[in-house]
Amino acid sequence: MVGALNSIAKRRRDLILPLSRNLCAWPAFISRKREVRRGNEKLLNRLHLSVGGVYSKRRWRLSAASTQAALGLLWNAQVQPDVLQLPPLTKETVDVWFEASWNDLLERGIRREALALARSVVTGSSAVKRANRRGMPKQTTGMKRDDARAEIKRQVRKAFRNLVEPSSTGSGCS
Repeated sequence: MVGALNSIAKRRRDLILPLSRNLCAWPAFISRKREVRRGNEKLLNRLHLSVGGVYSKRRWRLSAASTQAALGLLWNAQVQPDVLQLPPLTKETVDVWFEASWNDLLERGIRREALALARSVVTGSSAVKRANRRGMPKQTTGMKRDDARAEIKRQVRKAFRNLVEPSSTGSGCS
């Protein structure tokens, strides 16, 4: 399938460009051989992968749990913009897209903690310090859970804003 897709991309770039500009990754064969790597690089450049699309040029780590969660939220919103009643994705509507997708996943039963991050996000983070700001010596179990969820959402929102940078006029994703 990778070979067939790449063949279409090479022969009919005009069909693939609208899609490839809104993608951050492209299927490819992996090889230690220089010629295969160069071929992949040439194809990615020819396809303008994520150029002019919704992904920012900032440095973001695909391996980070918060970035993976943000990608999941973005893809969830991109596949159902009409269902979520989303406006065109612009710099001004990024938070609307985040909230709509976040709430959609929660309504469908996907727990906030499952969106990524889990305990590693919260350990040593600002969530632990919130109990002191409330004037309480210790956090209750419910407070820990709520603070952990709030911290997870905060970090995923930050990753979403870092990941998504549409044009100010809209990206055509809606």
